[in-house]
Amino acid sequence: AGALCHVSDNSDYRSRTVRIGVLTFALYVGRSSSVFIEMIWKPLVADSFARVTVTVVSMQLVLNLVCLLGVTMIVRESLRIMPGYNGSPVWNFVCMRQLKRVVLFATRRRNTKGREFVLILCTVFLLARFIYCGEQEVWAEYLFSRFSWTRQAALMVGLQFVCEAVFTLLAVCVAQRVGFQDSSLAIAGVISFMGASAVKAVALSGGTHGIAVIIGAFSPLMTVAALALLSKLIQPEEIGCLFANVAVLSIAAPMLANVAYWEVFSATKTKVTEFIYLLSIFVGTLVCLLLIYIRRNLRIGSLGNLIQEEKVPLLRSMERDFGAAIL
Repeated sequence: AGALCHVSDNSDYRSRTVRIGVLTFALYVGRSSSVFIEMIWKPLVADSFARVTVTVVSMQLVLNLVCLLGVTMIVRESLRIMPGYNGSPVWNFVCMRQLKRVVLFATRRRNTKGREFVLILCTVFLLARFIYCGEQEVWAEYLFSRFSWTRQAALMVGLQFVCEAVFTLLAVCVAQRVGFQDSSLAIAGVISFMGASAVKAVALSGGTHGIAVIIGAFSPLMTVAALALLSKLIQPEEIGCLFANVAVLSIAAPMLANVAYWEVFSATKTKVTEFIYLLSIFVGTLVCLLLIYIRRNLRIGSLGNLIQEEKVPLLRSMERDFGAAIL
């Protein structure tokens, strides 16, 4: 959330989608690295559990320390400060005035249909995270129950993250050149995800799941484009509130998805386990319909270039952005 605030504070509308895509690329590269490292270390756990545990904990401590130093020495100085900021990031976040702004962010009264668009995009983000995290949670278990895969399942998950990282980065870069709208990118991401789910539902071999990985490589565009659109719709001083809500939704969605998908998977395990993919396709269809509504009614040009500014008064030029200090 802090990185997203930093990107939004220090980028214009035209480049923001690409920058959020680059952040997503880094996130998925990190996920794939963790999967491959786990594949290497897992055989060692039985022989030297304590040694591996100490190594993992030590590496996490070192990485956390590096991140904290980087934020303290570099990022904090580059962030703009909100009016009335008292100098303490923690206190500024927990004070009642800021909490109220965060809680009421999505329902705040806005010009024209601004509140409607914000609520729809927050719903799109929540549902997109729900189906992605839910399917990801049970996919490895599905591969094991269907093909008795263990190490191959981990390899497939790692390759999926690599493909998603590369294809997402390529997609946002190409979209900037050819003039795709954010809503179009999000729709492409949903179609990619549903296509992969459909292939997985009818897959009779492991190789077909590999094809599904490639088809679904654009799935992260669902959330990338939704976040970019949200950051362009709101007032500049609301950036911190936006990504505070995003952080909460990013925690809530996987929790809800894990419960829902595991319940469906357990209930259908002895019958038709492919119902988990039908659930993804059903929810994905709802997300796609919401995005089509956004695409038809929100007049924003390619990656934030305004084509009819009078129809989206929330996007008028304002003072410099001061949103990130809330996080």
